[in-house]
Amino acid sequence: MIVRFGHIHYDLHEDGTACVCGYEKELQGEVKIPSYGVYKGKRYRVTSIGEMAFSECTGITSITIPNTIVIIEYCAFDGCTGLTEINIPNSVTIIEDCAFFGCTRLTEITMFNSVTSIGQHVFYNCIGLTAITLPNSITSIEDGAFEGCIGLSEINIPNSVTNIGNHAFEDCTGLKKINIPKSVMSIGECAFQGCTGLSAITIPNSVTSIGNDAFLNCTRIANIQVNKGNPTYDSREKCNAIIDTATNSLTTGCYTTIIPNSVTSIKWGAFLGCIGLTAITIPNSVKSIGNEAFSRCTGLTSIKIPNSVTSIGSSAFYSCTGLTSITIPNSVTSIGSGAFHDCKRLSAITIPNSVTSIGEEAFRGCIGLTAITIPHNVTNIKNFTFNDCIGLTKINIPNSVTSIGSGAFDNCIGITAITIPNSVTNIGDHAFYNCIGLTAITIPNNVTSIGHHTFYDCKGLTSITIGNGIQSIEAKVFDGCENLQIIRVPKGKKEDYCRLGLEPYRELIQEPQEEEYSILLNIARGYERGIGMAKNLAQAVLCYVQAADKGCSEAAFHLGELYETGNGLPQDLKQAAEWYAKAAALYHPSAENKRRACLQKLEQEEQRMEAYQHEQVQERVNRVAERAKAKYLFFDTETNGLPYNYKAGIENTSNWPRLLQIGWIMTDERGNVLKSCTKWIFPDGFSVDSEVTKLTGITTDKLLFEGERISSVLNDFLQDIENAEILVGHNVEYDIMVVGCELYRNGQPMQGQALTRHPHICTMKQTVDFCAIPSTNSYYSDYKYPKLTELYTKLFGHAFSGAHDAMADIKATKECFFELKRRGIL
Repeated sequence: MIVRFGHIHYDLHEDGTACVCGYEKELQGEVKIPSYGVYKGKRYRVTSIGEMAFSECTGITSITIPNTIVIIEYCAFDGCTGLTEINIPNSVTIIEDCAFFGCTRLTEITMFNSVTSIGQHVFYNCIGLTAITLPNSITSIEDGAFEGCIGLSEINIPNSVTNIGNHAFEDCTGLKKINIPKSVMSIGECAFQGCTGLSAITIPNSVTSIGNDAFLNCTRIANIQVNKGNPTYDSREKCNAIIDTATNSLTTGCYTTIIPNSVTSIKWGAFLGCIGLTAITIPNSVKSIGNEAFSRCTGLTSIKIPNSVTSIGSSAFYSCTGLTSITIPNSVTSIGSGAFHDCKRLSAITIPNSVTSIGEEAFRGCIGLTAITIPHNVTNIKNFTFNDCIGLTKINIPNSVTSIGSGAFDNCIGITAITIPNSVTNIGDHAFYNCIGLTAITIPNNVTSIGHHTFYDCKGLTSITIGNGIQSIEAKVFDGCENLQIIRVPKGKKEDYCRLGLEPYRELIQEPQEEEYSILLNIARGYERGIGMAKNLAQAVLCYVQAADKGCSEAAFHLGELYETGNGLPQDLKQAAEWYAKAAALYHPSAENKRRACLQKLEQEEQRMEAYQHEQVQERVNRVAERAKAKYLFFDTETNGLPYNYKAGIENTSNWPRLLQIGWIMTDERGNVLKSCTKWIFPDGFSVDSEVTKLTGITTDKLLFEGERISSVLNDFLQDIENAEILVGHNVEYDIMVVGCELYRNGQPMQGQALTRHPHICTMKQTVDFCAIPSTNSYYSDYKYPKLTELYTKLFGHAFSGAHDAMADIKATKECFFELKRRGIL
């Protein structure tokens, strides 16, 4: 039965208890809930505050809860944005989900040991909360319990807690320190995501599971300790403030990340974006390093992977630009896609023979790598594995490899020679695109297909030998090879290969002429031995070369012998190996073994030169990688309409509108502009909506005349993001999703996902209370999100011109941002 005591409704129960269930009119100021109420002569004890009892009572400033209350139910005080204080009596045992959800002015809460359960999202977005005492009676901090509590600076978790739930402290940007007791066994997904103020954390040895994205974008973390129950370790807390970099003993633990040896898996994105980390010790208990586990840890300079690890996930060390070397243990069997993508300073890496799989883009953009050996158990070099490894000069492909993927060595401008083993059957699109250092290439007999643009723009390429197994050749395979002089094909294959796609190169194609090379071979032997003519080694070599060029395997093999032994010619193992390779391509039975033997000797002789070459390359890499990074990148977009669902992922291409214009400005920490750029997008497959034209003035014709291809614009934008620490925008999450979706459409899903995880600041969401514009929808907040024009006017007293132009908007955003910082609002 529902009755009213004063202005509050109660649900009366037969057992003589009552539950607060609502209110008759809008309550204001102080509210006192009575312990008892009398109805029709019967006394009822008030024992619970029911679901949504005071939800959205924005006028309440304080509330008194009597000692009779046992349970505070679901969303009891949800949205009470005026509530500044509340005392929870020691009679309360359970606080259910979302009880104080969005109580933005609540500053302090004390709970007694009577409380045994705190539900999910209990204090979600209580941005005014600065202090809270958790009782020893609770066993779990549930999902989202303190999510968005930006005012909390420190919290002590009692020894009774065994679990820290998903998103428990997400976006608690003011949190600087937290002690996790030895009772805790698991840290949930995104538990500390976005805690940008967190600089120190202790993970006890009791923890067996650290969830996905647990410390994502905790940009200031430089110290994660492990509490081993040792007094010496326990006392190291003082090291948080004093870091002695001159020593390499106990104090080192004060700034080295130590993961407890109870953890068996470092999960997806666990430390993604923790740019303050410099070194990590992974215990022997860990068996796998998850996707993006240490992605964008730009301060990371060293890491030791133990022998227990069997797999390194996709993008595990993506953009760890400070990492210089790494040793992968023999236990590892797979290296995920993009695992070391864009590790610009990485100059040395050892891949053991235990590895059977190397993912796509695994070493893409590792410009410091000079040499790499692919293990003998790897069967595929996947798409873009070594793309943009501009420092790579040497690579050994084993006989186990059967396919070379699209873009595998794209833009590896330092490679001058590469041997494709006979095991390879397929060479993908763009595989050797822009390998300008290559001078000759032999495609072995087992290769059946060559993708389009495979050797496009290999400007140094002068000769190509193609085996007899080709069944398909895609378009423009040798376009841009402006110095190509000859394409050798097996006898009787010229017309077949022209029909397959080599017709544009007909004039360069040559078949072996047995009669001609037999005569040349005999003449060469005569000159070399002085039989029937004067002995003349120079003439002999010339004839051998001409015979080899016409397809004589014996001539090519003998030239290899002459260069290998130095018998009459200067000893040159590189030249010898190349002639043996040519002889092997012409089906000489002994040439391949001789070639490999020469390469082994050459490797031994070149070891003394590697130190010098490494030093030169490293110096060049350091100049590139140590460029002064921008602190902020401000950006804004203009789009062809709005999405249907703002919560959709970037893979939902039908949801997110097409990009019409993008502008960005890069600044240093003080606001000095380092770069300013605006781009219009060519309308490939779409036209500008008429309503968008009315609002922005952007037309399809304008984009047709001024627009650039989306792939070019995205690449320029990504390059600048790499040099920026933080993205800033007004409603920046929307702009990030639009650009992320365009990356997905452009075949760059990993870059799109990485963009959504990049540290960012939204001037719209962080100025709601500052602008204090009344909301028409009280469900969400007292105040609405301010438009950029509204924020600008609030700050400067006048509007800005050129709204709805990406560059005008982003200039205004930049001005607002630094003014907000100057006033201490951000």
